[in-house]
This record gives sequence, C-alpha cells and structure tokens, in this order.
Amino acid sequence: MNTLLNMKMMVVLASLALVTAGGIAMAYNVAGVPKGIKLTGSVIANIYLGKIARWSDPRIAALNPGIVVSGHKRVDAPDSPDTIEQSKQYLRDFSRVASEQGTAEGIVAEMLKLHGDRDNPYTLWLSARRVAGNRS
Repeated sequence: MNTLLNMKMMVVLASLALVTAGGIAMAYNVAGVPKGIKLTGSVIANIYLGKIARWSDPRIAALNPGIVVSGHKRVDAPDSPDTIEQSKQYLRDFSRVASEQGTAEGIVAEMLKLHGDRDNPYTLWLSARRVAGNRS
C-alpha cells in the first residue's frame, strides 16, 4: 500500500477524536460512543470535510435510531428512549426560551422552572451567556 496515502487517511477531528479510515472500513475508538455505528459514504465524507463534528449530529442519529450518545441528562439517568426524549425536549425548550428571553438571567430562570432537576446549572449558565452575548 502507498504509505503516504495511509498517512493522509489518519485524521484528527476536534470533537470526534482519532478516526482512521480506508477503502474498506472506518474505525473509531471514542469513550462513550457505542460500537456498531452505521455511517454512509456521504456522512464519512462530511466528517472528513469538517461538516460533521459531533457524534450526536442529526445525520448520524438518523442512521442509528437505536444508538444515541446522550449529553443533556441527569448523571444517574440510563440511556433509555425516555431519557433520550427528555434530553431532546430540554434542547427544544432551550432553543425556544433563548429566542423568547432577552438576557442570560431570563433564560436560566425559565429553564430552571422547566428543568430544575438537571444536574449541571453551570453549563446552562454558560450556554445562556453565550446565546445572550451573541445578540449584543
């Protein structure tokens, strides 16, 4: 095999960690990402082009409806369909609340009313400040 070609096939993507691909297979070894993820040629190309930068990208999720990399959940919550739906609702609520509230304080207050049982309000504050700051 062409060594230069093999070297070019090893790519480090910021949020995908080390990914190695070849003409036959694409391999990954990332903590928290289940084995057996299905990827199409188009998805793999978009990963290499930097258009897909997270395992939770909707294009990957659509190909793998039974496999989800959970993020916005209680620490002790299982990765069940109910928990995943709660995480999706949290993100939908954040998008809606962020569009309705003018300040980070308003976003956080409303989100805590809706989802006060979340474990990490610090992350909520960071996200709210980022969204509110982008409007300034």
